[in-house]
Amino acid sequence: MSHYFFTCCTYIVNSSGKKTVDRSVINCNEHKKLNHKLAQESAVLLKNDGTLPLKGNKTIAVIGPNADDIRAIYGDWTYFSHPVPKENVTPMGDYYTIRCGMEEVFGKENILYSKGCDILGEENYIDDAVKIAEMADVVVCVIGDCLAQNGEYRDRADLELSGYQTELVKSLIDTKKPVIAVLVNCKPLCISYLKENCNAIIEDFNGGDFAGLAVAEMIGGKFNPSGKLTISFPRHSAQTPCYYNQYEGWHGGQYVDLEKGYVYEFGDGLSYSEFEYSNLRLSQNTIKNEEEITVSVDVTNKGNMDGKETVLMFVNDVISSVLTPTKQLKGFEKVFIKAGETVTVNLKLNIKDLAIVTRDLEYIVEKGKFEIMVGRNTKEYLKDILSAEENIKL
Repeated sequence: MSHYFFTCCTYIVNSSGKKTVDRSVINCNEHKKLNHKLAQESAVLLKNDGTLPLKGNKTIAVIGPNADDIRAIYGDWTYFSHPVPKENVTPMGDYYTIRCGMEEVFGKENILYSKGCDILGEENYIDDAVKIAEMADVVVCVIGDCLAQNGEYRDRADLELSGYQTELVKSLIDTKKPVIAVLVNCKPLCISYLKENCNAIIEDFNGGDFAGLAVAEMIGGKFNPSGKLTISFPRHSAQTPCYYNQYEGWHGGQYVDLEKGYVYEFGDGLSYSEFEYSNLRLSQNTIKNEEEITVSVDVTNKGNMDGKETVLMFVNDVISSVLTPTKQLKGFEKVFIKAGETVTVNLKLNIKDLAIVTRDLEYIVEKGKFEIMVGRNTKEYLKDILSAEENIKL
């Protein structure tokens, strides 16, 4: 008997009658192709002042403690760390660090490398990194955290870049060369300085086997980035927990000594195209028991490059008998749009998406108005109003 795991994983029954995976499919071409695609679509472009994608023949300095560290890219819950930590093993099959990916996409002869510093500890090689940067046209600085900071029982009180990483970034920026920051990390970090001073920022988290290749391909414009953040990044380590679906008046709206909002928020993520939202409409503006409505919006690719856009739909219960978040994600869809074209995105909104649990433990939709917000992130969206004309018990 056979089934399919992802695209081609065949199960077999061994002599004891136990169903196992046919080992011939491990690291098969179909899986690698899917892995590569996922790595491309999950990398998030957070900032770009026009430096990316890189054009022309350039000498590129790839610098940083995570530039050539596959352990950091894999993160926790891999054979490096479980069930017993393994210090001296390497992955089997194809894998790419950022350095390897950059060498493949741009040519090894165009890549200079320096580790710069360690994630943890006192050693640093910043002087060497600066010399390398000064020889290059552009710098790719790969920073973040490491396996020792990842996983369960490894909570951090300080979310700033550890070790000498901040000093490394500042020294590279002082060279006046364009600096592209690439983050390889398992936790959201405090990166206000990067946002203010780097020319571009790519968040790759723990991207797996093809992370390094996908990041290099994004830098080289081989594909149009489409990833979005699923978490928010605080301005300060004490500004936690931070999340998009806050309650009105939480901390008075903000801390007294911090700017309102976060460095980057849930749903943030750029493209090499510009997507314009227009013509938000509801299939009906009132909703009754057991109904489902369609929320439609037109999205236009105003850029010169085909791309994918993730359309997000949020709901806010304007007045409710119990406290509810200012916005809650109730639907999303990732759509492919050719350059210059417009597509209509239709999202389904069920009456249950509007329900609350009251103080009397009743599951109901309360009479009143609901804001329907559709856009690219939590800050940029179109809005319409949906009404329930009576309480609806579900």
